[in-house]
Amino acid sequence: MSLFSISCCLRQGELKDRFNLTEEDIERIPYENGDILNFIHSEGFQFECTIRTENFFSSTQEACEDYFENEVFSAFFESDIPSLNIELQLSKFIGGDSTFFGISSDFTSFILEQQSPQIIIINGVEYNDVETYFSSNETYFIENILYNSTIGILKINYKDNSYVEILP
Repeated sequence: MSLFSISCCLRQGELKDRFNLTEEDIERIPYENGDILNFIHSEGFQFECTIRTENFFSSTQEACEDYFENEVFSAFFESDIPSLNIELQLSKFIGGDSTFFGISSDFTSFILEQQSPQIIIINGVEYNDVETYFSSNETYFIENILYNSTIGILKINYKDNSYVEILP
């Protein structure tokens, strides 16, 4: 005797709602596709980083069920030496009431320090409203990332006390 099951949908799932990012949400990541940023390493060498952006909708759809979609916007930092491999991501939560902002690198997420924001000076330029994001992985080589929603990533501090800073 053989047993088998057949799964079929009597109807296709229906999109119930789509939650879009607002222009104000998207401004939290101040980069456009193709932007070139200039950084300097603590050892003195300068390098460029190119920004690649993606915008798409993520779905909760499973099988035949009705579903929701939420918009996702990501900015990826691409550089050869050093390889930054950093992603900034925004997504609208289902329900549309709030927006998630996150920083990650090599599948390691960074967590906003509760004492943020602060004022810092980098290469003689003062930056306000700077947030500090700490690595969620104690063994990861990046200790923290300093971020400003108007300028973007300002500084990346490594566990070996080296760092990368934006050039004005």
